[in-house]
Amino acid sequence: MKCRDLSDAIWAEHLKNRLLFIDNEITQETVHAHLNDLFYLAAKGSQPIRIIMSSPGGEVYAGLALYNTILDITRRGIPVTIDVMGLAASMAVEILQAGTHRQAYKYTRFLLHEISEIKVLSEETATQAEEHVAELVKLNRMLAEIVAGRAGKKPEEVLALIKKKDYYMSAEEAKKFGIIDSVLS
Repeated sequence: MKCRDLSDAIWAEHLKNRLLFIDNEITQETVHAHLNDLFYLAAKGSQPIRIIMSSPGGEVYAGLALYNTILDITRRGIPVTIDVMGLAASMAVEILQAGTHRQAYKYTRFLLHEISEIKVLSEETATQAEEHVAELVKLNRMLAEIVAGRAGKKPEEVLALIKKKDYYMSAEEAKKFGIIDSVLS
């Protein structure tokens, strides 16, 4: 069996077992495949879906598409458990919040921070630059609301935590903060 054939066979077996992996940077391209898999599994029945995640985060708008899709699936009564191993950074933490049950292995790390940029044209006008800054502020607030809502915190608490710095947490710290529900040994 060729390497690609073996890889496809493994992916098909995981899909049959309702198991998905988010183990890469969140981009429009990588999210497309995840969305297809999630819609396929949701159409195939209401049995639980398990996602294994280890991601450095990535593009906000792509991540929001994935977050909203998982949230939609859970609202249809399909449980989605998300297990984090390794790292959940930035947008990956946001996606994690859509899961019905969120858990992480003991030696997992988490990273929260403000949005650092939105891709913009270098030849934009001052008005366009102002609009991009306003969008960054709105997105930071919205992402803080997602984490805060699930963690039982106020958005201002999350925003204060990440203001001007990266905020790292262990799995135990993430559980205490409310980012995950349980720590796996």
